[in-house]
Amino acid sequence: MARRPKQSEVEKRRREALPDLPYFDRATLVEAGDVFSGYADRWIGQYKEGYWEPHHILARLVEEEVGELSREVNHEFGPKRKKKSEIAGGVAEELSDILFTIVCLANSRGINLGACFADTLAKYNKRDTGRFKRKK
Repeated sequence: MARRPKQSEVEKRRREALPDLPYFDRATLVEAGDVFSGYADRWIGQYKEGYWEPHHILARLVEEEVGELSREVNHEFGPKRKKKSEIAGGVAEELSDILFTIVCLANSRGINLGACFADTLAKYNKRDTGRFKRKK
């Protein structure tokens, strides 16, 4: 496990590397990915079947979990309200289900999501530096 840098080290590196951009600590993101991955892996590991095939996980993600999120967003922000008989769920619960499914897909392929997320943030920081107005 990577050593978490002291706040002063983080701030120094941020100012040196990206003086005008939000800083993120890659090691912390990789570690967070490891935590999510570990919990999902332990849960899945208790069953003989293990991880589903990637196309089955993707089908579950797209057809079931994203559909449930869409329904919740529609209930909360759209014109269609829940019936009194419907179980109370919510956007947060469905986002968490999506996150779990994505972690399972990544685990099944040996992908560290924390490292991928760090790479994505670096890409956005580089690509979108002047794209949006910054807050003062």
